[in-house]
Amino acid sequence: MEETEYRGSGFITFEDYIRFIRKYLSEFLLRKNMRWYIICAAALSIITVCSFYFLPAYSAQRISLIGWGLFLAVGIIFILLFFQKKTYRKTYESNKFFTEKVEYVITENEIRISSESSAEKLTKDKIYRILFDKDVVYIFIAENMAHILKQSYFADEAIFDEVKNFIRINYM
Repeated sequence: MEETEYRGSGFITFEDYIRFIRKYLSEFLLRKNMRWYIICAAALSIITVCSFYFLPAYSAQRISLIGWGLFLAVGIIFILLFFQKKTYRKTYESNKFFTEKVEYVITENEIRISSESSAEKLTKDKIYRILFDKDVVYIFIAENMAHILKQSYFADEAIFDEVKNFIRINYM
């Protein structure tokens, strides 16, 4: 019996890289223990703000100072988010793997990934985790490192759906 093999190739764009980061961060923040940290931080923030506004022991000057502090904190967060995209751009452009054509060969036993400057063979035991999105498969090889397998690497959507099911059956 002949082994099933799927082949695909293409480029990873900056938008694909940003999408990967967003997917990773959303998955990371939704993990069980991380949710509790976020819930506790939000609850603590709400309690602090409410105590400053609703307790009569605090003067209007203190409340004004706290308001400016919150405004400044939100402003810093927005500035960091603005410069974050520049940092992602530098990371994307410095990684040759992202800027070269990537070729995938997927079989029942391994996933071969190659570009002009590198080649890698992934077996089930080398895969950390796999995330599926509508038109992308993220094959994680570490907590925050993944190979991006896009629908556009294949002839049409039907073949990509076959590949996704093949990966689910053989690598999860």
